[in-house]
Amino acid sequence: MMENWEQYKDLEYYPDRVCKCGCGSRIKVQPWHKWRDSPPRYIPSHNRRGIAPWNKNLTKEVAPQLAKSEEVRKKIGGSRGKYSEEYGRACSVRAMKLWEDPSYREKQREAKKRVKHGPHSEEAKRKMRGERIPREIRICGCGCEGTFECKINSKQRFIRYHACGHHWKPDKEFIEKRRIAQKKLWADPKYKEKQLKAIFEGLKLLPNKPEKFLLNLLQELFSNQWKYVGDGKFWIGARNPDFINVNGRKKIIEHFGDYHHGEGATGASNDQHEQERINHFAKYGYQTLIIWQHELKDLDSLIEKIVNFSEVQEK
Repeated sequence: MMENWEQYKDLEYYPDRVCKCGCGSRIKVQPWHKWRDSPPRYIPSHNRRGIAPWNKNLTKEVAPQLAKSEEVRKKIGGSRGKYSEEYGRACSVRAMKLWEDPSYREKQREAKKRVKHGPHSEEAKRKMRGERIPREIRICGCGCEGTFECKINSKQRFIRYHACGHHWKPDKEFIEKRRIAQKKLWADPKYKEKQLKAIFEGLKLLPNKPEKFLLNLLQELFSNQWKYVGDGKFWIGARNPDFINVNGRKKIIEHFGDYHHGEGATGASNDQHEQERINHFAKYGYQTLIIWQHELKDLDSLIEKIVNFSEVQEK
């Protein structure tokens, strides 16, 4: 550890150190310099500046080291790193001889343990972490009487996840109170419509295939007179119709899927479900036509039904 580290640790550069390579640059203070015996003399990688590589301007005819390295490359299969069969067999034989030695086997087992449990000792890990800030034991603030360890300047007050109540299970009394409160809120038409608008906006709904088919058919029969609003764009008394007339007439067309609007899903017969929807929009002065999914298969009957609805005069 550097003896005078305290005088350097808060500085950006060493005041009395310039890189020895001759570049004139100052040496920056780094946290890991604390574990050196003395401040560094070079900027990283500058210690090799001006030193020519040992094999510069040499050939294999002049330098025997190069000739030997060329032979090794050919032996192991060229510069692409593909080993020849001869080299592979030689390596296998050598490895088998090494593993026959008990001391070599024990040495390899110890090396494997070090890799498995981490190459650094606990003391080395503490040094790397620095641990300048002392730590303390605190009691969780949620009331569970659990404890956790943190730094003394930490703002942590809870065990992980305890702050958001994931470990807490509400009792039956709390659940009943919450249910009653939500029921009162949803009984308010303004609140209900506001929540439904937000839900539909988040879902980003698009017309499904039957609705696209109906939209194209309406466009052919009555050009620019009907608009798709089933994605939450238009609400009437907390109900979102599928198609609305935009030619000044208070008419609505609803598409009912056989499954989602059927008796199994609604708990009422198809006629009752239809009449309930018609009565709801009638309170606001709208005439409603219900088209079921199975009716789309008979195109002639469907066109006749839509035309007849369009010709009905408003009251």
